[in-house]
Amino acid sequence: MATVEEEKRENVSLMCSPCKRKSKIKEAEHYCTDCHDYYCSKCVKYHDDIPVLSGHRILDKGHFKTGTLQAIPVVPTERCERHSFKPVVMYCQNDDDVGCPTCMAVEHRSCKNVYYIPEYVVNEKNAADSHETIQDLKSVEEDLKTQLDKHKEEAKRLLRRKVEETDKVKEFRVEMGRKLNELEKDTIDEIEKKYKALIKRIEDDMCALTALQDEVGMSQDNISSAGSNMSQQFVSLKKGKTATEKAERCTEDKTSEFSRQEFVFQRNQQLLSNLMQETRLGKINQQHALYKLSGKKVYNIKHESDTDTCKIYSACMIADGSVILADNNNKKLKHLDASSYKVNDVCDLPNFPWQICSVEKHDVAVSCYQNIQFVSVDGKMKKTRLLETDHNCCGIGYKNDHLYVTDYRTTVFVYNMTGTKLKQISKDQSGQHLFKNIFSLAVSKNGKRIYVTDSTHGLVVLDQDGKLLGKYDSPQVKGACGLFEMDGRNVLVCGYPSNNIIQFAPNGEVEGEVLPSDGKKGGCRAICFDRRHSRLIVGHFSRDEIEIYDVA
Repeated sequence: MATVEEEKRENVSLMCSPCKRKSKIKEAEHYCTDCHDYYCSKCVKYHDDIPVLSGHRILDKGHFKTGTLQAIPVVPTERCERHSFKPVVMYCQNDDDVGCPTCMAVEHRSCKNVYYIPEYVVNEKNAADSHETIQDLKSVEEDLKTQLDKHKEEAKRLLRRKVEETDKVKEFRVEMGRKLNELEKDTIDEIEKKYKALIKRIEDDMCALTALQDEVGMSQDNISSAGSNMSQQFVSLKKGKTATEKAERCTEDKTSEFSRQEFVFQRNQQLLSNLMQETRLGKINQQHALYKLSGKKVYNIKHESDTDTCKIYSACMIADGSVILADNNNKKLKHLDASSYKVNDVCDLPNFPWQICSVEKHDVAVSCYQNIQFVSVDGKMKKTRLLETDHNCCGIGYKNDHLYVTDYRTTVFVYNMTGTKLKQISKDQSGQHLFKNIFSLAVSKNGKRIYVTDSTHGLVVLDQDGKLLGKYDSPQVKGACGLFEMDGRNVLVCGYPSNNIIQFAPNGEVEGEVLPSDGKKGGCRAICFDRRHSRLIVGHFSRDEIEIYDVA
């Protein structure tokens, strides 16, 4: 038997939502299209009293469709999002689109088939058929769920892969660290090995020199201790001469062989990408160090016979360790004392000297206009023979009984010592001119390279047959003029306008600036190296002084 409560519930076709939540039975009289709730007359007042709900649209019971288990409003409850939440009550059949009256007035004003939705659904029986749409929605809902599940799984997989790949990165870093440690050890071992060999060679030379030094000293003692014993003195003198010759040969050999060498670590820039394929962190290249100049001293080279400012175009070391200068402006050679660098002798020349080179132990050759003047430097300087040419003479060098002479512009000539012209060099392998404004020339100690300074092309390097090995026009040196091969390998080149000295590697590439400009007038013009005292002599274009630097 039904209870009173159940009977009341059966008699109420549509219950008030707030009352129902409170387990009260009250018939609904209104519907809120925003809250999607039904209200009785009492509850709807509470709804309207709440400020935030005051703008909601409330429909009365006359808008409900009766005859169903749950009354449904017969007018759309959807609000327009674009036009102040006006009710979506219009339908454009042409565009199959719904909207509020404002939407229709603005976006569909040219359309002919625009209807008021409550009237349209009444007249069109299939207009509100929801079965097909619901089925479509369910189908797409399943598709969405499937895709969502796939995305969730993919997200989980990516998180796992992220961890795995992160671990791989860490493992690779550890592996790379092990490899780097191995490469570091091997590279350091190679440096140790190479430097050990260099040091061993120097130490062996030192031992040989020390032994000869002791032998020479002993010979001197033996001569002194021979006293009046003429026979012993004779023996001691002969042995002393032998020791002297042996020491001279050794000194000459060690001087020619000696060069400052080192091994420099050059980083392998592609190591990261090719790490596992490399055997070293980088190439270990043998390279000569950049010379360091210090202890600058200035010496006056003005002679009482000079008539003009000194212009030192060339400088040359001779066998006794003294220096010969070619003073172009005063047309003379100047012999400097080996220790004080004072002018102790001069030799007047018939023309303006350009470059000077040592020929034999007691002779030098000087390029003078269209002649090569030979000068003896054994004691007082004196002119000897004159070699006449059919061209201007500028740069000059000597090696293996051959004179290498340049004109002022474009050509290198090769002569034998009798004055016969053997060949001339002016073009490279492709027929292009090698030179434009030649200043100086030097021949390497082994005779295999010819170095030429050209104020336009910089340093030009040729082999002994005149084949071009390279042109090196460094922006660091302007107006390349004087040059000197330091140690059988590196070449120093001075620039007159730039007033500096640049060091070139054996292959002719720039290694760096050895002497920057001092900012004074009269740029660098002549350089030579005193090997005995490790000093660099620098002469200038227009100064009555030379500069002497300690070289390290």
